[in-house]
Amino acid sequence: MAAPGAEIVIPVGMTTLGLGLLFGHDTTFWIVVGSATALKMLSSDPVLDKDGEPLVGRHKVRQWFISFLSAIIMPFALTKVFAEILGVDSPVIEYGIAFGLVIVGEGLFRWLARASHNPEKLIEWAWKVFRGGGK
Repeated sequence: MAAPGAEIVIPVGMTTLGLGLLFGHDTTFWIVVGSATALKMLSSDPVLDKDGEPLVGRHKVRQWFISFLSAIIMPFALTKVFAEILGVDSPVIEYGIAFGLVIVGEGLFRWLARASHNPEKLIEWAWKVFRGGGK
């Protein structure tokens, strides 16, 4: 008699927010993340093209979409991780962690996008910092 095949079970609670409870995040979490994302996107400097001009048209829409996704990915994936590392059991502090991850995450992704336009300068900067002589 053949052994039964492996069964994969993924517990997911579906809400009106789609995959809102995939990692145990509640509606308040998404309100905090959405507010922080709006604050970050409205207060950030505009992304410039290679000529130093602000993006226009569909390039601007694409950049807003990428910024929006990058602002949401880090708190979505890492809030519970940081809360466990810090030994936090309070949802209010988790919301603070999520807010901070939005601010840091969007800035980090934006910095990486800018650095990817000129990888030689990025490598030069990293080498300078590694050697102790740059900012």
